[in-house]
Amino acid sequence: MLEIGEAHYIGSVCEFTRTDDKGSSRIADAGHSGIEAEVKVTGAGQGIASWTDPRSKTRQW
Repeated sequence: MLEIGEAHYIGSVCEFTRTDDKGSSRIADAGHSGIEAEVKVTGAGQGIASWTDPRSKTRQW
């Protein structure tokens, strides 16, 4: 599930991928809508999150 604020983006099966050995990861809609979210760990207890919604053609931070 991916919800941002009060907006619901993914409510079905997601594909989960670890992107490094520090705990960073990405989820993507298994329905191939192109919606995905990523958390990049930048330090102990810190990270940067972003998401992409191709319907709006923007990358959000």
